[in-house]
Amino acid sequence: MSNFYSPDGNFEVWQEQPDGYFTPDEWAELHPAPVVEVSLEGLKEAKKAEISSVRYNFETAGIRYSDYEIATDRDSQALITGAALAAIQDSLYSVRWKTISGFITLNSDQILAVAHAVRAHVQGCFDTEADLITVIDTAETEADLDRITWP
Repeated sequence: MSNFYSPDGNFEVWQEQPDGYFTPDEWAELHPAPVVEVSLEGLKEAKKAEISSVRYNFETAGIRYSDYEIATDRDSQALITGAALAAIQDSLYSVRWKTISGFITLNSDQILAVAHAVRAHVQGCFDTEADLITVIDTAETEADLDRITWP
């Protein structure tokens, strides 16, 4: 079996090359991939977008608090903030909180500790992104940019 492209660009598998069809090499010669020049500034913007995406994934991946996995997606961050506000207003407040592995009961001190841990995690992710943006801005070559990765 061999692979061939029809004149309209459809890829097909044939045992023998039919008339008017092209081998992959012939097709590539007739339709070369365009050469795209990308500036260092364009590469920097792409690297910033990559780092931002990785930061978001880390930010929303969750944390471990005590023996529990706590969600840190954006909705969970808002819910934790609301619970923390209630805990600040009422020291006797408690809540049944749904963790990734099931429900736990948290008293006001524990709610505030969870909220603090989530906030520290989220802020740490943004701080890391900001530090990497500074490194990206000072990069002088594409090789410099290639060495920049999320820790």
